[in-house]
Amino acid sequence: MYYYALTHAIYVIGTLLLVFIPSLKTFWFSVFEEVVSSEMLSESFGYTFRIGWQGFSGYRLTLHCTLSCIFLLYLFYVGKRNFQINKKILLICYILCFLGNMFYGRSGLVLTIITSAVASFVWGKMGIAKLVKFSFFVYIFIVCISCLQDVPIFSEWYDWMSQPILNFLTTGNFGNASLERTHEMVFMPEWNTILFGDGYFVYDGSYYKNTDSGIIRNILFWGIVGWILSYVTTLYSIVSVKRKDKFLCLLILFVFAAFEYKGDVYYEFIVLFLSASFVDSIVGRLYADRNANLEVK
Repeated sequence: MYYYALTHAIYVIGTLLLVFIPSLKTFWFSVFEEVVSSEMLSESFGYTFRIGWQGFSGYRLTLHCTLSCIFLLYLFYVGKRNFQINKKILLICYILCFLGNMFYGRSGLVLTIITSAVASFVWGKMGIAKLVKFSFFVYIFIVCISCLQDVPIFSEWYDWMSQPILNFLTTGNFGNASLERTHEMVFMPEWNTILFGDGYFVYDGSYYKNTDSGIIRNILFWGIVGWILSYVTTLYSIVSVKRKDKFLCLLILFVFAAFEYKGDVYYEFIVLFLSASFVDSIVGRLYADRNANLEVK
C-alpha cells in the first residue's frame, strides 16, 4: 500500500516539474511521442496539469490517486500499529495524491473528499475537537487554492477543478457537465447485444456507441456472460482486502462502482488487488516460516 501510494505521489511531483519548468516539458515530449488524440486533450480547457511522465494523465491516474489516498489514510489510522512509517511522510504523500486528483480528474477529487471524510470518522474516531481542527485545516487549504484563481497559469485549471465543489456549495450536489454526459451514455442495449455482445470496443476511432460508461462498454463487447465474469473476477480480487479491514474493502468497492459507472476500469482493480493478494500471501508465508525456524532454534 505504502509503496503504491508513494509511486503516485512521486508521479504528481513529476507533473509539477513539467508544468513549472517548460524546458523540461519540451525536452521530455521531444523524446516521448504522444498520439494525436492525447495532444488534443492536453490542450483542452482546464487541462493545464493533466500531464505527467506518461503524457496525458486523466481518468486512470485520478483512480490511482484516489486509491492512494484511501491506502494512506488506512496506514495513518489503522496500519500505524504494524508499519513503522513516519506520520509526516504519510501526510505529505496524501497531500500530493490529493493534488493529483485536483489535477487529473474531478471524479477522483469528489470521491476522495467523500471517502476521506468517512474514513476519518470511522478510523480516526473523530470527536468534536478533532472535527474543528480538521475543518480549520480544510478551510485554510480552500482559501490558499482560491487565491490561485487569478494567476494566469492556474486560472483555467481552477475554473475546471472547482466546478463540482462550487456546485455542491450552491446546489447541494457535486454534479457537473461530465457526469451529466455520462448519465446520457447509459442506455439499454438490444437483447441480441445483451446476450452475445457485439465484439466492438472502439469503432471508427471512438468508443463503440459513443459511451464512456464501463458497465455499458462491457456488455456491448462481451454480452451478459462476459459482463458477469468480468465483475465477478473484479469483486473477488477486491474482497481479498477484507482480510486486512472490512471497512477498507467497503471503501474500495464504493470507489470501484463509482469509477466503473463513469469509465471502464475493472481490469485496473483485477491486476492491482490480485497482485497485492499474491504478494501478501507470499510475504505472510515467508514470515511464518521465519518465525517457525526461530521457535525451533
